[in-house]
Amino acid sequence: METQDELIRYLLGDLDGPDLDRLEARLKRDPALTRELGALEDALCAMSEALDPMEPAPESRSRLLGALEPGARFEPWVGRLTRMLDLAEEAVRGLLASLDAPDAPWEPGPCEGAALIHLPTGPRFAGALAGFIRVEPGVRFPHHKHAGREVVLVIQGGLLDSSGAVLRAGDESVMGEETEHDFVALEGPPLIYVVTLAEMVEFSAL
Repeated sequence: METQDELIRYLLGDLDGPDLDRLEARLKRDPALTRELGALEDALCAMSEALDPMEPAPESRSRLLGALEPGARFEPWVGRLTRMLDLAEEAVRGLLASLDAPDAPWEPGPCEGAALIHLPTGPRFAGALAGFIRVEPGVRFPHHKHAGREVVLVIQGGLLDSSGAVLRAGDESVMGEETEHDFVALEGPPLIYVVTLAEMVEFSAL
């Protein structure tokens, strides 16, 4: 319970000093804890949507705005994405911050309700395809086949895969060549995940 309280305080921007440093260090090395953080974020988002709007106290408003600095909510995934994309931490933070920008460069995806942002990769993954994918709640991402290895890291929301697997923020999936599937974005905040592909996927008839 103490850890859960710390995670909630972290999401609300109410954790600082040594406590903040200690929790962020744990998040970088503990995938289970990052998944728990993602689940709590989803739950808090769902609760906020169910409540009537109210004006927060000035001090609470300041803390909340600090927690909502562009990309701050994605901080737990920085370490994993530096390895996944072979980029420096500051470069990854800049890419994550762009997700909250009003002019974020989202492009139409393969179906209505899906969008993507192309991402760079470092020398270790030269030639690979990478991107942020956003899928609105309830939208089914079309059936597709992998022509090469695919690695996915969910950083917001969740999905139900056609295999029956459920992935939430912090979960990672690796699919090999010739595998195929589709999935549905779960209710709650829009699904956002990072994907790297050895080859472009092949979509079934849309």
